[in-house]
Amino acid sequence: MWKHATSRFEKKNVVLTFAEQFGVSKETIYDRFREIENGVSRTIVAGYSGVAQVRKTRSQLEEEKAHMLTIALIKRGGKVGKQGYGISTDLAITAAENEGLIPRGKYTRSTVDRLLNQLGISTKLVDTPSVATELMSPYPNHCWIVDATMKNHYFLNIKKNRIDFRSDIKYDSSHGMDIMEEHSLKRIWDYFIVDNYSKSYLMMTFAPDPKTIGAKHGGENTADWITFLTYAMMIKGDLRIPVQGIPKLIFCDKGSGLNSDHMKIFLGRLGAEVRIHMPGHASAKGAVESRVGAYKRSFGVTINKGKIYSLDELRNYDNRYLIFDNNKSGAFQKWVDGTKEFPITKATRKSIQDALVTENEKVITAYGTIQIDKQHYFVSSELPRGTKVIVFTNSENSRCVQTDDGRIFNVKPYGKIQRNIETFEILNDRGHEVRQSELQQLRKHIQETSQKFKETIKQESYLRDTNITYFPAQGEDAETHVAMAPAKILKVDEAITYVFNETGFTADEIGENDLDAMREVFGKFIDQLGFVPSETLYKIVNIYLGTGTGG
Repeated sequence: MWKHATSRFEKKNVVLTFAEQFGVSKETIYDRFREIENGVSRTIVAGYSGVAQVRKTRSQLEEEKAHMLTIALIKRGGKVGKQGYGISTDLAITAAENEGLIPRGKYTRSTVDRLLNQLGISTKLVDTPSVATELMSPYPNHCWIVDATMKNHYFLNIKKNRIDFRSDIKYDSSHGMDIMEEHSLKRIWDYFIVDNYSKSYLMMTFAPDPKTIGAKHGGENTADWITFLTYAMMIKGDLRIPVQGIPKLIFCDKGSGLNSDHMKIFLGRLGAEVRIHMPGHASAKGAVESRVGAYKRSFGVTINKGKIYSLDELRNYDNRYLIFDNNKSGAFQKWVDGTKEFPITKATRKSIQDALVTENEKVITAYGTIQIDKQHYFVSSELPRGTKVIVFTNSENSRCVQTDDGRIFNVKPYGKIQRNIETFEILNDRGHEVRQSELQQLRKHIQETSQKFKETIKQESYLRDTNITYFPAQGEDAETHVAMAPAKILKVDEAITYVFNETGFTADEIGENDLDAMREVFGKFIDQLGFVPSETLYKIVNIYLGTGTGG
């Protein structure tokens, strides 16, 4: 067919047809046609190299994979985290051969690189991020994602009371810091909140003063976050500005000013939980990061030098833009429509003030109550007498107390727990509120049984023999604690005691289920071997300490 083609175009089509059919290049087809013309007989096989291929056994493939894993570990070892350079393939092969980890001369650099890519464990592929996921919220105010960022090249000039543009200042240079101090400039920060359901957003601009000792310039801080969050939660004067109410979750990064005890207490009292995105997964804040970037690339670059003279004026321009932007994207309408099906929890000025300002400090009485205006209000039987608590009112207008360790209890509207003086029964079905701890139960047991137990002791048992010629010093052998378990432990209780000593846990902390499981395991070893092996004890101790299971 090729030989009898009438034109170059037809010959080309014949070659391309054969190349596509057999899965080889057109150059290979040309070479084969020339061989045919010269009388060489050979069958064309797609992908055939002329060398017989031998299928590898499963054991050979597993061995090859183990060798590649070894080389991948050596190559990746040259990097610190995801920074730096990996060790070259040639050096990794040489090191693996010299260490006896792979056969000498079995692999070439090109073979190793090909196999590493096939297995997906080349240095580049190992550091390739896994597929990202989008965090979804089912309704408005389910989750707010927040962040704060410095405004690029814009500063508040304190002396001239205006916003200055300075392209010569870089935040991360000491020279830039000197210029700011010399010209009385303050850094401007943009705070952002994005409702994760609708992607509606709010922003507010601050020029904070330094808050920490020794700091020359202000940064993201708790006080500004409280101001911004209060504004976000309250109803706005302009109802076209989206987002209102108390969120269920607030997502921030680890270094955020929201991640302080004061903020967690404030937001916790309002019913909002602060969560930190997982380290290495900054994309969890994708909604707010993209919003920050979009603002900086659009309206953030429209500020004209010397035209804005206060933060309030700048905030007004920002609000006008976000009204337009939220409406244009449809985010505002989605937020409004969502609130019709899922009503928000509204914040009031009083609820926010109550969450911010503690009413006073109280002390738990012997009745488990606190006294306010000479009235008793029950808190909890779990809190010992004398415990100091802080009283506040939450977002639902309910009075609560908080202990020093952060626990929060609702204050009941009723007072002391009361008993019937005749039957000694607890009145008003409040028996569930009287809980006895293990120590209290033990004390009660001692109180009830001590007299009967005393009567079983003989009188002479209280007396000592006075005719003593030699009185050896009484005591126990000194014990030096070592982590090594005895070679053989012959009793179940001794094995459990060893676990207690090494982990520092009590029976209550380990739990009855785990103790029963340990007794069963130790008992089987004693039945079969006559003792509990030390390796078993090491494994159990390491499991509780979270240090592995190696003995």
